[in-house]
Amino acid sequence: MSSSKSILGQYSDSKMSKKQSSEQQAVPPMATYEQRYKGMVKAVTAPVPAPTLEQKIKARENPVVEEKPVRVPVVIGGTRYLLGTSEEMSVKRINKIANIANALLEEAKSTNPGLTNSKAAILALIDASDEILSLKTEISNLKTELMYYQQQDFINKSAIPVEPTPMEKLAEAKGNQDKNE
Repeated sequence: MSSSKSILGQYSDSKMSKKQSSEQQAVPPMATYEQRYKGMVKAVTAPVPAPTLEQKIKARENPVVEEKPVRVPVVIGGTRYLLGTSEEMSVKRINKIANIANALLEEAKSTNPGLTNSKAAILALIDASDEILSLKTEISNLKTELMYYQQQDFINKSAIPVEPTPMEKLAEAKGNQDKNE
């Protein structure tokens, strides 16, 4: 048996290296992280035209102060997290949300003591989702009830004969005089 017909002969190192070099030429190399996002970096860091004298003066008069988000440390389920706040969300609100999440997680753990943290978190998430869905249904029902009462109020107001104001009486009398002339 010749070595070229045997299985080992067909896949020898010498033939494999030739095969790899031809495959490497046919298939383009994988893009690296830098190559993939190179265009995005250029768009973000594109050269900015030089500011005019008026723009420089305005910038000196009104300096722009960029506020960095405040990091709030919270503990949920015994794990410490740093949550960032923005102008719309205050530190008190972040702490309130974290306390609610911690309470839900502790409740899920207390009712099912054998669960791991991740499974207890999923149960807490399901409970919170159920509560959200119930509240949305209640809001929808309240909106429907409000529309019903607004409609009833409109019907009741239109059924009551309204006494015209003195100005309306005067305008009506003047309109009648114009018709008679």
